Amino acid sequence: MGQSQTTISNNELIDSNILESIIIGDENVIIDTQSICDHAFNSCITLKKLKINNGVEIIGVGAFENCKYLEDVTIGSNVELINNYAFRFCTSLKSIVISDSVHIISSYAFSGCSSLENIIIGEGVEIIGPSAFENCTSLKSIKFGNSVRIISDDAFANCISLESIIIGDNVQIIYNRAFSGCTALQSVIFGHNVEIISKDAFLCCKSLQNVTIGPNVNIIGSGAFKNCTSLQSIVIGSGIQIIDYDTFENCKSLQHVTIGDNIKTIKENAFNGCTSLQNITFGPSIQMIHFCAFNGCISLQSVTFGPNIQIICDYAFKNCVSLSSVKITSTLSNVKTTNIQKISPDAFYGCTSLQNITIE
Repeated sequence: MGQSQTTISNNELIDSNILESIIIGDENVIIDTQSICDHAFNSCITLKKLKINNGVEIIGVGAFENCKYLEDVTIGSNVELINNYAFRFCTSLKSIVISDSVHIISSYAFSGCSSLENIIIGEGVEIIGPSAFENCTSLKSIKFGNSVRIISDDAFANCISLESIIIGDNVQIIYNRAFSGCTALQSVIFGHNVEIISKDAFLCCKSLQNVTIGPNVNIIGSGAFKNCTSLQSIVIGSGIQIIDYDTFENCKSLQHVTIGDNIKTIKENAFNGCTSLQNITFGPSIQMIHFCAFNGCISLQSVTFGPNIQIICDYAFKNCVSLSSVKITSTLSNVKTTNIQKISPDAFYGCTSLQNITIE
């Protein structure tokens, strides 16, 4: 870019094939003063290096989308917003540092950046938008800043090389499918203030082995850990009252489950197909076990309910062929009485080793 260029209008450089390196926002090159316009450099296929200096505050929609050979990006310290699709399909981009001034990484901002390996998310970022890093298939590590509050739908979906994540203490909500399909993900550390793990948040994270859900989590959405086939243990904190349907379905390696004292309801198919689960003890608040909640848990040997269990629905423990011991704790130490209202006739259908249900 020559020294005489002062302003570049919206779309002026679309499909340009001559750019290799640009500096934006210094004294000589200004794009709409404080913003890079929507689609301004879309599909500049020879662009390799980009430096956005401190004069720029907004990177527009699709500004660098489809810049397939862009390898090196520096984002200035005054950029506040990275807009939708800003760097989508920049397939040669390998690393990115999001400056502390950025507050929002918008929808699909880096989606499909298939060579992106490392991300450092600045301390100012509060919201990671829907699908912001979806299909970044080479991404191995993420460092979240402490200001991140929301990880939106599909934000890191199908990042198949991602191995570990540490979620900061200010994150409150992990939205639907945020990390679904991250098949190499082995460990997740949740921050202390996570309250909601939404539907399918970690669906098909087939390498995930251990999860501890902190005491402030009060909702785990349906299918949140479904098909996490390497998951071996789960600790569910005291903030949870309901384990939603399909939450841990087909977690075939799951052996140990610690269920918090405040859980009242376990919904349909919650642990369906957890073929390695051997023993389970429910806390004192458990009231209801829904249809097929533990269907096909063929290694399950013993179940102990607290005194407040009221209803065990049809097929709740269907085909738990190793189950030999079911105990219900009495409400009074010296009297064998419980709050049980209904054990459905087929609640233990196919439990061929079970002979007795004991009240203690």
